[in-house]
Amino acid sequence: MNNLENLELSLRLKLKSYVDKNTMIEEVIPYDLDILFEIVKANPKEFHYVIKDIRQKISIVLQRQIGMR
Repeated sequence: MNNLENLELSLRLKLKSYVDKNTMIEEVIPYDLDILFEIVKANPKEFHYVIKDIRQKISIVLQRQIGMR
């Protein structure tokens, strides 16, 4: 299971062969949505805005679908 601590450890290991900050971070952060959601759910205080943003986006989509927007 991936979490922020594991990502931090991976990033720290990459620092030993430092190339570019953005490149290293991109290599560490997963693209898989399930893994990303696990990280968000495991760290709600750090990512409360993500949950709020998802809810707002779903609301906008639903409003468009029923003609309210």
